[in-house]
Amino acid sequence: MNALLRVGLCLVAFTGSSALALRDLVQYRSTAERIEAAARTYLASLDAEQRAQAVLSFDDPYRTDWHYIPRSRRGLRIDEMNDEQRRLLHGLLRSALSSQGYLKVTSIMGLEETLGAMERAAGGDGTLRDRGAYTVTFFGSPEDRPWAWRFEGHHVSLNLLTGEDGSVAVTPEFLGANPATVTTGLDAGLEILSKEEELGFRLLHALSDVQRAEAMIDVAGRGDILLTPGTNIDALGQPVGLPASRMTAEQLHIFGDLVSLYAHNFDTELAQPLLERLGSADPEQVFFAWVGGVTRAEPHYYRIHGPGWVIELDNSRPGANHVHTVWRDAENDFGAAALERHLRESHLEH
Repeated sequence: MNALLRVGLCLVAFTGSSALALRDLVQYRSTAERIEAAARTYLASLDAEQRAQAVLSFDDPYRTDWHYIPRSRRGLRIDEMNDEQRRLLHGLLRSALSSQGYLKVTSIMGLEETLGAMERAAGGDGTLRDRGAYTVTFFGSPEDRPWAWRFEGHHVSLNLLTGEDGSVAVTPEFLGANPATVTTGLDAGLEILSKEEELGFRLLHALSDVQRAEAMIDVAGRGDILLTPGTNIDALGQPVGLPASRMTAEQLHIFGDLVSLYAHNFDTELAQPLLERLGSADPEQVFFAWVGGVTRAEPHYYRIHGPGWVIELDNSRPGANHVHTVWRDAENDFGAAALERHLRESHLEH
């Protein structure tokens, strides 16, 4: 049994499910049904005008038009809802996210107020920083699989699709924080994505000089993640950096904790596929790459690139206090794998 598989199985065991069940393609029905129930309850609270605004056709091209910048979005904004509707929306978020994921998302939303105050103090107007602008959009209906929904705003993009078989796709997933560390005001010291940074640096500094030289693919920060909206994983080319096969058991443990941190932003069942893919991957095909400085104060970036999936963290802007993270899946972004199964089975029926 390879070391990555041992790490992956330990992580899966932590979730309370067996690797065998995952290999048998358990379809996560309980989670899918919980999400659907929360979505139905939320949609039932909307009036006709709100529902028309919130619900688009499943085939609408906007379903794959994701972004993490402040911009106009289709769907229903938080500031267009009443308190009961907002409460039900939070119930929908909790149905899909873990407690840590839910707290990250809601804290990032609250950070808009901090960022707006900082911009006004610097002489700007802070008008782009609007906590009420976060938007939920549905594609199709939870009564009729497949269907999808997105919750999105500045530094948050959650894209979930439930397939006809009850499988739930959760990528692309983007979370960011600006400032990464709040330095002034009542929230001074707040670091929403601190673990993502801490574990990345812990792994980097656990490497030997030779390993670190192999992981270090550039000395200058890139200014953002590479897998921005509209960019596919194929654009990265072949994985680069340090392969997991050249890591020690201690290093692999940190590596596994880092991947697990991203997966566990979602409900336990939804986290399992990434952990299983890590555990079953050939360690020669999973890479850790680093760019930039080796301290938190310096601009830096890291990437974990496995067969068909990528995790990125970028904090390479001047000042190293603006973090972007993304998890992408070449096979199942926007539920592509589930939709392909649905299409294939539909053809067989006819």
